Amino acid sequence: MSAPETPTAPPRRLPAAVVKAWLDSSPLGVELAHRLSADVPGAVLTRAGTWMLPPRAADPAVFDRAILLAERVLARLQREVGQGRARALVLPGAVCVHRGTVEPLEDALLAELERRPPPLTADVLHLTGHAAHGLEGRWATARADNLLLGSGRQVPTVVLGPPAPGLPPWRNPELLARSLRWSPRLEPAEELADALTSPAARLTGPLGVGKTRLAWEVLKAAQLATLWRRTTGVASDAPAAPLAAALAAERRRPLWLVYDSLEAADEAAWAEVSEVAERPDLGKGLHLLLLARSGTSWPARLAALPEVRLGALTGEAWDRFCFQVFHGLALPMGVAERLAERAAGSPFALEEALLFLVRDRQLRQVFGSFFFSGTEAKAEFQPSARFRLHAEAEAARLDDPTPVRLLALAGVPVPAEELRAATFAAGAPAPAGDWESRWLEAGLLARREGPWGEGLVHLWPAVEQSLGAALPETEAGAARRTLGELLAARSVRAEELWGAWPLVAGDDEGTRVLLAAAEAPPSPKLPREALFGALRAEIAAVSERGGDPQLELDLLWTLLPIARSVGRLHELEAAVGRGVTLARGRPERLLAIAQVAAELEQKGGRYREAEATLRKALAAAREADDRSKESLLIELGRVLVRQGRQAEARDLFAKTLQVAERAGRREIVATCRFHLGNLALATHRLDEARAEQQAALELRRQAALGGESAPLSALGAIALADGNYPEALARFREAEAAQARDGGGAESSYVLLGVARTLAGLGDHAAAAPEFRRALALREGRDDVVGEAIARIAVAESHLALGRLEAAHEEARRALFSLSLVAEVDARADAERVLGQVLLLQRRPEEADARFVEAERIQRAAGDDRALLTLLALRLETAIAMGRAPAVESAMAALEAERRLRPEVPSGALFDFHLWKGAAWLRGHGRSGPDPLPFLRRAHEELLRQTGFLQPSLRQRFLFQVSEHAAILEAANRAGLPMPG
Repeated sequence: MSAPETPTAPPRRLPAAVVKAWLDSSPLGVELAHRLSADVPGAVLTRAGTWMLPPRAADPAVFDRAILLAERVLARLQREVGQGRARALVLPGAVCVHRGTVEPLEDALLAELERRPPPLTADVLHLTGHAAHGLEGRWATARADNLLLGSGRQVPTVVLGPPAPGLPPWRNPELLARSLRWSPRLEPAEELADALTSPAARLTGPLGVGKTRLAWEVLKAAQLATLWRRTTGVASDAPAAPLAAALAAERRRPLWLVYDSLEAADEAAWAEVSEVAERPDLGKGLHLLLLARSGTSWPARLAALPEVRLGALTGEAWDRFCFQVFHGLALPMGVAERLAERAAGSPFALEEALLFLVRDRQLRQVFGSFFFSGTEAKAEFQPSARFRLHAEAEAARLDDPTPVRLLALAGVPVPAEELRAATFAAGAPAPAGDWESRWLEAGLLARREGPWGEGLVHLWPAVEQSLGAALPETEAGAARRTLGELLAARSVRAEELWGAWPLVAGDDEGTRVLLAAAEAPPSPKLPREALFGALRAEIAAVSERGGDPQLELDLLWTLLPIARSVGRLHELEAAVGRGVTLARGRPERLLAIAQVAAELEQKGGRYREAEATLRKALAAAREADDRSKESLLIELGRVLVRQGRQAEARDLFAKTLQVAERAGRREIVATCRFHLGNLALATHRLDEARAEQQAALELRRQAALGGESAPLSALGAIALADGNYPEALARFREAEAAQARDGGGAESSYVLLGVARTLAGLGDHAAAAPEFRRALALREGRDDVVGEAIARIAVAESHLALGRLEAAHEEARRALFSLSLVAEVDARADAERVLGQVLLLQRRPEEADARFVEAERIQRAAGDDRALLTLLALRLETAIAMGRAPAVESAMAALEAERRLRPEVPSGALFDFHLWKGAAWLRGHGRSGPDPLPFLRRAHEELLRQTGFLQPSLRQRFLFQVSEHAAILEAANRAGLPMPG
């Protein structure tokens, strides 16, 4: 069935037919088997009584040949040993064909039949159900008993009758014991009906698109008398009746003579067609319809006949066909969609894919009906042995299929010349320079734009899969690599190297091709996400196969910036950890990878591990350049800050700043000033913080360093701490614009939080809410536990301000759960605080106080003075809510004492207002205590100071839409304090 064998043709694993014969249920003797082999030309005797019939060029009818040969074996045995003793069975098999030899492949059914001959009826030829389905001729069959195998498996069989030419001429007239209804194809049917009015016409199309069925249905619908003539000798050895006799027997006129499968016709069939074409009564009572596959070589006169070209079944017709084929099979939607997609409009391919599922026992017959019993994820499209035989026959008709097999392994459009060269390199004869022309004409290949310019692709997935499946795994791998090496050698651009890489993947040399693709100038045809996935998979593959460790390090080094650009750095934690070990001898790389490792550990809240990673890297990379070490020192400082070790961090940043200033490394200087400014803000030295951030911003602008959003956002935070909301909002908006210029990303969430907190501080909670949600969306799903929790707590506070207590509780609870999985951080205290505020508003002060106590414990360890004072103010409020005078007195004393210990913390209206409420409550309940009025006056003055930053249009909202501010004004008004003008 394959192309004519040559000494250098690559091995092919192909479907085959098997003839198995027994004598009195015993294997044939060796001498008898060799004598019988004279009656089975073309078959290979593999053992006594077992013959393999391999495919032969351009002939898919391997089971029809097996029938003829098995009948000869039965007849010979009957002559030699008498009646009632000979038994024969035809069944499917598989062979490997290479260099003129045919080697049978292992088959479970055949092995079982060797061990235990089946109880077949004597002198009658039996076929297994799968063998009977593969018949190309129109044979009559009758159901026989199932073969009961020792394994418990039952194999359906049939017995054979004579050829039955009256059966429908298309393949699979009954599929899975069901007759398939006609799915009308309106446009080609109308075109063919018009063509049938001509004396002679042609209907052509690729393999499996339904030419025969279309011709049958159109002729039948028009009630035209037809006579189908056989063009190949597949049904029996007897020749077809002479044309004159056939015409004399069929007296109806007008009569349409139909010649099918002319692509495989023998000389006698072509001569008869030419004879009909020359008849004087053609068009006057006699018409000619010729069916052939695309790319058939037509005699000159026939090539001029009108031609109807049939393509894939599409649109509603394909949907209707798929529906009736799948109906009642209980196929999962995913399986049905995969089968239909891969069949790609080929009815024959889809039918045979279902029959493959039957043979693979994923479709099982129960009481006459078939049901899907496979696994949805594993049920893939697979061409049946019969379809593979047709694909091989079609390929052999056109030329040596080796280059087309190689194309089936590629997965991308490949230039014809590279396929030609790869064919020769794989050991097969090099095809002609225009070898692809016949394949294009046959409708099996098409030209498409690919990585290397115009290339070739398979048009039919089923044919592509069939031809590729013929190469054994080892040979397929070698052929794929040969093609890949040729393509890689001519590749320069990223998309070219990317196209070659899958073909050469599997060893270190293949990995280097992928590296070259990643390091080439970026291409819009190579998505960064795809490159990320490939590099990550290749790192794992190199490690698993014990490849070059330095190559693994190169992959990681190339992958890290790509991972950061696509926001998937968090997926590489294990690879980065291993990279720290691999980079021991490469100081610059060690420091950079250690910095990423520490960043990922920080995102997981593992600050001690991050510190250890950084200190080990600094110790191991003493010979690295100063700038790399300074970057790592800055990261170490950030880790110290997150652990609440501000003094150590401040000292580290200051020393690094001095060294960088002397060396003129301005980016390091700007970064150090930024962090020193943040430390100053954390300890409420606002003027110092503002000066450091302003210096960092100006340096970045003067040196065009980029990264302006960080100091701008910090300046916004300073203004917010000072109560200057307009400046804060302006700075955060500037930072947002700078972040957009720099590419945005997850870091934009901190700027959005600043914007949202400023809007909330101004009383515009409705405008703040979507900004809070945007900030959270940027942090979700990135394995940054702490960053996501901070954004989620901010969303909870937004819900709280809008009175949505249940939503606030849910978000704060989720944040607290996430933070409980990592090292203790001050964000956990914020989550506890919000939960306590919800409980307080729900009038559950005892439960709220328990939350505030836990939050206070965490904040005292973290050292956030302002957050601590806020919690003490809330504890005073819970004491008032519980109505316990001693608790109120204790809470007031604690808040006042902590305020005196922290004079640098801005007094803020909030703390004084809570002290006023405590003092007023005590006076109202007959307890002695401080005068409430001074507390209220300080709160009122601070509130008025903050309104001085605001335009008149914003003051109303600030004073009356923030609940604490409105309460201060109301109390001040009752106390006779001056109101804002």
